[in-house]
Amino acid sequence: MSDSLSEWQSASRNGKLSAELTKEVNIMRLDPEVITDAMERTGSRSVDEFGWKFLNKTGTTVRNYMTGKSVPRVPTLMILKRITHRPLDQMIIEDNSIAA
Repeated sequence: MSDSLSEWQSASRNGKLSAELTKEVNIMRLDPEVITDAMERTGSRSVDEFGWKFLNKTGTTVRNYMTGKSVPRVPTLMILKRITHRPLDQMIIEDNSIAA
């Protein structure tokens, strides 16, 4: 185990984590190209049409997936996987950033 990891674990157990360490945020969102690709493959003319015909979701929900405001649940990801033939790990964008 690396020294920095063991230091972090020790500080975590003792409740002495620095503010710097606790500000890291892991943000996951759907790659918007997944929706675009799925719409092309299904012949959907709009986000609304694609949402209600294939995902049983509103257009607003699908737009929220595209902008990163919300993340689809696993069953929705599996439908998108079936339509686009993309592996799940290539459908999600991860952004490790520091919170302000």
